[in-house]
Amino acid sequence: MGGIHATTLREEAIQHCDAVVIGEAENVWEKLFDDCRKGNLKKFYRAQGFYELKNLPSPRFELLNGKNFHLPFIPVQASRGCPHDCDFCSVSEFYGKSYRFRPVEEVIEEIKTSGAKKYVFIDDNVTANRRYSKELFKALIPLKIKWIGQCTINLGRDPEMCRLAYESGCYFMGIGIESINQENLVSMDKGWNKVAEFPKLLNTIRKHRIGLVLNMIVGLDNDDKETFYKILHFLIKNDAFYLILNTPIPYPGTRLASKLEKEGRLLHKDWSKYIQGSVVFSPKLMSIESLKKGYWYILNRFFSYNSIVKRSFSQSFKNLPFYLRRNIELRMAVRRRDY
Repeated sequence: MGGIHATTLREEAIQHCDAVVIGEAENVWEKLFDDCRKGNLKKFYRAQGFYELKNLPSPRFELLNGKNFHLPFIPVQASRGCPHDCDFCSVSEFYGKSYRFRPVEEVIEEIKTSGAKKYVFIDDNVTANRRYSKELFKALIPLKIKWIGQCTINLGRDPEMCRLAYESGCYFMGIGIESINQENLVSMDKGWNKVAEFPKLLNTIRKHRIGLVLNMIVGLDNDDKETFYKILHFLIKNDAFYLILNTPIPYPGTRLASKLEKEGRLLHKDWSKYIQGSVVFSPKLMSIESLKKGYWYILNRFFSYNSIVKRSFSQSFKNLPFYLRRNIELRMAVRRRDY
């Protein structure tokens, strides 16, 4: 086992496997396999430092059985980590607040080799380094691909990068604005996000025909029952492409988890329930039931047919078929409570 969870809770992970990789796998992968061949597998393999991200082998997607693995967007990675340090995020803990990127020519070669036309950049923040991102987007333009990714709202501060992202084939960006309450943003160490600037920055991105997939969190310590109505109004007014709505999940190893445990507010540590939309701690300004009710209130109203139609008028015409299909799919999922 490896990854963020296994690295953070290695003693728990080893109860379910033969070996645990702590940190990034590239620096220990060959040693692990060599030990396995010799029948001398150790319990823990700890990566020393971070991998340089040069000469990474391309994934063998052709080995996947197409009947069992549907890949509408082929995953590709240009960078790892994030320069920001939000208290709820496990990324900065795992990557040590580092931000590294692959040589652009290697990313381009991997895309060319795969031969696909649609990609998802799985980077936590694909626009964190403006110089690198612009170089990457320029190199993508001749490939005539379509892609999706995620970044911060800071994309809206750079119209040139917005233009290059669109010209390189960007459908939409997942943007973590998290909250429209400035006190919430400050408390999660994301105070550089300024709520007063959100409409202008989002409008800049949307004007460049990039869809806004907004990531938001409800149930933060400064949220009350009025928060749900305010968020819904904000989302529809700013014509979000669609919504990824979360409740605060105190993942192990994060400062949020440490804070809530110290305050005695964690309800349990059943990791199977630490998933999107779950309530696993006691909110400050509302009951658990009020949070659950408000969560589904936002989703039901945002993915109503009236909302879908209203928001469609501000979407890029080229993206409209995907917009309608995705929003209707999510409407059906919300109605099944399977969002």
